[in-house]
Amino acid sequence: MSQRKRKRDIIYRERAFAPAKDYMWGLNDVLDYFYETHNIHYTKVFFMLYIYSMESFFIDAIAKKYGRQKANLWKNVIKPLIRDGLMDEILYNGVREDYYFQDEEDYHKGPGKGDILNRRWGLSQRGRNLVSEMYRMVEK
Repeated sequence: MSQRKRKRDIIYRERAFAPAKDYMWGLNDVLDYFYETHNIHYTKVFFMLYIYSMESFFIDAIAKKYGRQKANLWKNVIKPLIRDGLMDEILYNGVREDYYFQDEEDYHKGPGKGDILNRRWGLSQRGRNLVSEMYRMVEK
């Protein structure tokens, strides 16, 4: 008579046998911490991690590379990060200032409705500090 094997939904590997730098063990705690303390949803955290090493980007290019539609990426991720002060427009020397600040209405409409697609965006210093804090928390 054969013994029937029990089906397990989740099989855990013991923490003691995990590699020294297995960051996934603490990732959920870090995401919960960022949501509770800074009110940043995990999709925004993942996007901040994705663009952390980039100096700046155009919305068209990052949407294509990130695999999202530019309007949805702007509305659901980038615009809230800008509103929270975690992303900024990157200004370079030698470019007229009025090119970047043409109309406040264009800024709020989103991509395709004004000058937003021609602007360079990147993480602000506050956003970079939060990502660095996340890396430190995950390494613990």
